[in-house]
Amino acid sequence: MSDKLKITSWQNQEDTFDFYYTKRDSTALDFNFIFKGDTIQGSLTRFNEKDFLLTKRGFHWISEYPYNR
Repeated sequence: MSDKLKITSWQNQEDTFDFYYTKRDSTALDFNFIFKGDTIQGSLTRFNEKDFLLTKRGFHWISEYPYNR
């Protein structure tokens, strides 16, 4: 079962589209919608902030050697 969100342009009230989404679990979301004749679909996955490289290794203003090379 998917949920629907109606989105309206703030410039033109007649320019609207329906955004359909389905939650797979607490961290994943699938979506699809038709906007101006184009079908757009995709999925989103929420990441924990500790999974990002910058928060794992910390930030350093000055590095003698690049970390990723």
